[in-house]
Amino acid sequence: MLRCAKVPGARKAKTNLKQIALAMHNYHDTYGTFPPHAIYSKDGKPLLSWRVMILPYIEQNNLYQQFHLDEPWDSEHNQKLMQQMPRPTPRRKNSKFKRLGEWNEWKAGPQGRHEIPRP
Repeated sequence: MLRCAKVPGARKAKTNLKQIALAMHNYHDTYGTFPPHAIYSKDGKPLLSWRVMILPYIEQNNLYQQFHLDEPWDSEHNQKLMQQMPRPTPRRKNSKFKRLGEWNEWKAGPQGRHEIPRP
């Protein structure tokens, strides 16, 4: 059982993470597999992440229906929707990660972890 620290937003973060875990399992029950890390174009380029794929399972089907699944996340259309994406954890002050849409993100690169520039 997860214990909430006495930190502002910890209880909300715990609830959000439980909701994500439940969404992953509901996706698995529907498709027989967990969502892949990305939706890919026909030529193999990643377009949207698993976060978009679980939206219907976290009561965000309306937002999911608005995404153009055949366009990358940073297309003109999808970029506007990224601002509406739910945040899994509260944003912390002094975070070493920059905000990307409503998600705190990082990605590994040749030099290890680095910040993704804010669009």
